[in-house]
Amino acid sequence: LESAGSLTLQRVTGDKKYTDKIGFDFKATAASTCVVSGCSESQVFSVADFSTNYCNMRMMYCGSAEGCKPVLHDFGVTESSVSPSFGASHDPSACLKVVARPLEFLN
Repeated sequence: LESAGSLTLQRVTGDKKYTDKIGFDFKATAASTCVVSGCSESQVFSVADFSTNYCNMRMMYCGSAEGCKPVLHDFGVTESSVSPSFGASHDPSACLKVVARPLEFLN
């Protein structure tokens, strides 16, 4: 859902067990800059989220300087504050972890 100055999304996990709701608000500031505020919330009770909600948001705006691969635009980001809920974490390195899977060979 998109409206003037805001964007609402949801993310469903690969196993389709969990849904997180994500919201962003945008405010134009000086020339060619803006302030983005956001919130990501698990739709089930969750205390130790291993940075999942933080990464839900971060992966929408991080650029090549942070080790991400932007889809359309690569822009600079300054993260000024993060306020996680109780038990939640905000570890940027957790957002780029790749799970190693054993190689499968076709016969």
